[in-house]
Amino acid sequence: MVWAPEKHFDRHLPFTLLTGFLGSGKTTFLNWLLRQPGLGDTAVMVNEFGAVPLDHVFIEAATEDIVVLPNGCMCCFAATDLEESLANLFRRCEANNLPRFKRLIIETSGLADPEQVLLSLLGSPIARRFLWLDRIIATVDAEHGLDQLAHHREASKQARLADRLVITKSDLVEAAKLDALQEELGLINGAAPQLLRQDPGLNLDAIFSPLFMAPDDGPSLLGAWVMKHSSDGLRIGSLQGDGHEAHHHDRRHGRHSTVLTADRPIDWREFHLWLGAEQRRLDTALLRVKGIVNVGTAAEPVVVHAVQSTLHVPVSLAQWPDADRSTRIVFILAEDRVAEVELSWAAFLARMRPPLEAVGQA
Repeated sequence: MVWAPEKHFDRHLPFTLLTGFLGSGKTTFLNWLLRQPGLGDTAVMVNEFGAVPLDHVFIEAATEDIVVLPNGCMCCFAATDLEESLANLFRRCEANNLPRFKRLIIETSGLADPEQVLLSLLGSPIARRFLWLDRIIATVDAEHGLDQLAHHREASKQARLADRLVITKSDLVEAAKLDALQEELGLINGAAPQLLRQDPGLNLDAIFSPLFMAPDDGPSLLGAWVMKHSSDGLRIGSLQGDGHEAHHHDRRHGRHSTVLTADRPIDWREFHLWLGAEQRRLDTALLRVKGIVNVGTAAEPVVVHAVQSTLHVPVSLAQWPDADRSTRIVFILAEDRVAEVELSWAAFLARMRPPLEAVGQA
């Protein structure tokens, strides 16, 4: 395995980044999430002190800046340093002073750039040791969202990087205004499903991935996460052969993506060097990388995730979810440099030697 086990946290845990512009209903949405029984054993970290006015009827006990809810959720208010708050949360769980959690939700401030938050998190020793990014969820205000997307870079970027878009306050606007917002969101990020917070049928399975909801069943659910719930919305599961078989361009909002594939096993050392070179070459044009890699002689697949120049620690899984052993890697770019990435991948595959070592030996 790529990472070493700990006393209580013997594997990486999935975390979701919850973002949304000022007044978008992010706090109300989070409070709704905390009431759901399916999110027991979840830790919630709020990166603004006092930002979540938790109803006292839901609070069972509070210890300093951590609130424990009856359904097992814990809310930690990170008033200052996010990494320090993360470390404190893990330390207290290790010491059995708090219940062990299986998943984490991190809520950002309304003006936060989700890319910078991810860079900070994925570069953190604590996050690299214990966490892996599952999804980015962004709330969008149906009443003021169009104006915010047009005039605030943070709002547009939050929507652009999201894996799920949750539209709030849809009951307060006319159908035409809601349609206009949904059309604009489709132009910004057509791959992300749009969910209506006011939809009575909205459930956790539509918001979070199967791997987030059932982290103990990771190996059996990995295929659904990688192939069906990828933020680029491309048909990763249907791709075959070496090369690049699908790409998407959204020139208006600067979002471009491609899926790189390979049927042959990949040498981890060579792949790691190639990916690092691409991160340096693309620099800020690279938004996200995520995928599953067939690593050399290793029997298990490896999940990779990167944001700009930061590569999150790869996670080896116990087994493949199905018979498909192909490598599938999604590149999401802020500039139209898809052709460069695809040519670089083709050149990498052409010169790649047969794999010699497993990723655990890299």
